Amino acid sequence: TNSAPPSAVAIVAPATVSPVWSSVSLSSKAEVPVQVVFDGSPQDLVLLSVNGETFPPLPPPYSSTVPVATVGTVALEVRVFRAGEDTVAALAKGSVIVDDAE
Repeated sequence: TNSAPPSAVAIVAPATVSPVWSSVSLSSKAEVPVQVVFDGSPQDLVLLSVNGETFPPLPPPYSSTVPVATVGTVALEVRVFRAGEDTVAALAKGSVIVDDAE
C-alpha cells in the first residue's frame, strides 16, 4: 500500500510580465520566472506545462524561466508524478498575464 501523504505543490509566478522586443527575431517574447514549491521526493517528476506545452521535468529546486511568445493570459500547470507511477500525485494551476502595453 502507498501510505505516503499526497504531495503539495504550488506555482509561484508574477501576476504580470512585460515582453521584451527582439530585433533579431522581430518578435516580442516574455520570460516568465516560475518557481514550483514542492514538498515531495527528489525522485518525483515535476512537469511544467505552459499553454498546454509540457517542458522536460524540472530538477530541484524546481525553478525555471519559461519563454512565452503570446500576449494575454498564459496558462501554467504543474503535474507531479511519483517515481515509477503514471498517476498524477499533485496538480497546481496558475496563470500569468503578458502585457505588452508600451
